[in-house]
Amino acid sequence: MATEDYVINLLKDEFRVKFDCLPNSLSHMARILAEREQIKQGSRPPKAVLRTKGDVKIGSNWIVIREWEPFENEAYVDFPPSACHHQVYKISRSGGTRLDKLNFRKSFDYISEEYLGDEDGPSFFLFEPFLITFHRDDNYFEVFNLLEPHQSPRKIKREGRILGEMKTLLYEDDYGIPHCDESRYDGDLRVDGEIPESVLFPVLFKQDATSICVECTRISGSSMEVLFKETIYLPEEYYRRPRLLLLDRDNLVLQINLKVGGIMNDVTYGCVAFHICLSKRKVTRYSLPEISGYLHFGMVEECLGLAIDQDDCEVGYPDEDDENQEDDAEDNSDYLQIITFGVLSEQKGLEVLCFIKNSPTVGIVKQELAHFESYVDTSENTCTKFSLRSLLNHLHDMDQEKATFTREVMGATVTKPIIDLECFCLGETSEEKARKQFRIVDRSKIGCATRITKCGTSEDSEPGFMKEIEIFI
Repeated sequence: MATEDYVINLLKDEFRVKFDCLPNSLSHMARILAEREQIKQGSRPPKAVLRTKGDVKIGSNWIVIREWEPFENEAYVDFPPSACHHQVYKISRSGGTRLDKLNFRKSFDYISEEYLGDEDGPSFFLFEPFLITFHRDDNYFEVFNLLEPHQSPRKIKREGRILGEMKTLLYEDDYGIPHCDESRYDGDLRVDGEIPESVLFPVLFKQDATSICVECTRISGSSMEVLFKETIYLPEEYYRRPRLLLLDRDNLVLQINLKVGGIMNDVTYGCVAFHICLSKRKVTRYSLPEISGYLHFGMVEECLGLAIDQDDCEVGYPDEDDENQEDDAEDNSDYLQIITFGVLSEQKGLEVLCFIKNSPTVGIVKQELAHFESYVDTSENTCTKFSLRSLLNHLHDMDQEKATFTREVMGATVTKPIIDLECFCLGETSEEKARKQFRIVDRSKIGCATRITKCGTSEDSEPGFMKEIEIFI
């Protein structure tokens, strides 16, 4: 009998082929569940391995790799264009696990007139069984049905400029530089353990200088249908181009930064965030006035969560009469970096749940809170993840004593529990495992891709990290 966890189904099939019998006994199921846990932890020996320098997205039956190559053209001297092509591998499991490269009737080659230094590159999305690529220069999405690789791709075109460069990484700064480059969304979502016949895909495009149209498109093997559309009007105070974040397969955030007052170096900033939920066909507007720091959006169960990186918080001062004031200041443990963590609601706006200390940066991904630090020596980078459900249970436990902290958030004085993630045991993570977590580029339920070593020589103008893809079933 099939289960919703398609990995269990694959393990049952593997057991049946290996032992020529069905896994009907309790000992058989215990073996399968133990192997399922090994795959989840990434400790099972991989069945197939592939290395690449390109961008990687792993699904359940397919792997997509995007690679860049120089494109020589005398017409472009200062900013030569680049050739982008996508390689697709089918994960075949008959007679052992192997990766078969697919040959599509139409090439994936794409010539960009933008140079590689641009903060946004052409985007691609693996929503199994479809691969969707964005062509920025020609302003359209191209949809490939991976179940029918010889079919011609279909195009999604709009008259206005399409916002196709959706940010999908766990954390990148204002310049698009990834500090933790794990993908937010799952490429291998299934329905009752089976590959879905259709998927929902967001299409956002500028109608004019003051408005953006949001569409939810259902893509199936035979048709593409717009299920709903809504117009978002840009505030007059916005000063940067909108930032579109893909939080998961069902949720997006359109972030619009504002200048709400002040002049020169004394400017007050704000933000308007539009939460787009495709399955509910709903767009919710949240106003975040007088907010400072970098905003990290993510889903906290069914709510839109927000973590705010703010400047170091000075909660203690050396004694002014102390002649060793300077030395004391260096040792003063009361100088903390505080992150504000909460959820957004239509009635209350930002509802602060707690403050997090001693954490340079946190991100919200796949119902986990990621706490990571990056150093000049990237081999020392660490990423530790904690269950959001466990954190919420801890905050709601009235019998457990908690330290509190008070700070000003968006013009209001807020007192809430303060959490030290380094001391908060939601799941012990060794240093070695934490570093591996930081190096993860993408993962699905059956495999993962990690940065393993720096590649490129002194003659290589664009050294980068080699990525190793491991498929466990």
